[in-house]
Amino acid sequence: MKKTRIIVAVISVAALVSISMYAYGKGSVSDESLAENAEALAGARSAQRIVCYSQYLVHDSMRCLECVTCEYVNGAGFEKGGYCSVGGL
Repeated sequence: MKKTRIIVAVISVAALVSISMYAYGKGSVSDESLAENAEALAGARSAQRIVCYSQYLVHDSMRCLECVTCEYVNGAGFEKGGYCSVGGL
């Protein structure tokens, strides 16, 4: 009886981990949004304005401009919110 409970518990944990990993993968940032962010950063010097994002995914190796504060944050933007004026570039 104890052996059956242990097997059921192991299978339940494995299923929970699998579902969590699947859900985490579905929320990943697309290559298109990363390309748009790179274009915005590249064009900021000449245009003096840059695309900002109202929503972004926190990511330590990427940076994007948050619309609320018009400051860079660690993350990858996925929903454009408008533009921020960038002076002194």
